[in-house]
Amino acid sequence: MIQTPYGKLSTAICFDMDYPGLISQAKDADIMLVPGYDTRKIANFHTRVSFLRAVENGFSIVRQANAAASISADYMGNTITYQNYFFTSDRVMISDVPTKGVWTFYGFTGEIFLWFVFFGFILLNVCYMMKHPFQ
Repeated sequence: MIQTPYGKLSTAICFDMDYPGLISQAKDADIMLVPGYDTRKIANFHTRVSFLRAVENGFSIVRQANAAASISADYMGNTITYQNYFFTSDRVMISDVPTKGVWTFYGFTGEIFLWFVFFGFILLNVCYMMKHPFQ
């Protein structure tokens, strides 16, 4: 990360966004810049994964991709700009993203939060089955 007048900037390259543990290291960033190059078949997939990491960790994201889908979104999951190389003739995407990220519970706890949700779901099912056994 680097401190700038626009907030704390961080970067990852293309497929790096597929690894939550790696990206969680930048949870204190305000804006994540992600250059990428995808094929037509996976263009939207990697763009949406990047979008998810931004929401998980509380930073705005600008993912600019060559021959794929580009997106900018804020930390709340609101898409600000979206452009797909294969469906538009425009080659310039201009975006204004928030320059301050937010703290998120998932960013703080990481995968532990998901395990709590998983075990909570199992516990609820067990309690339900004890109260309403098969007849």
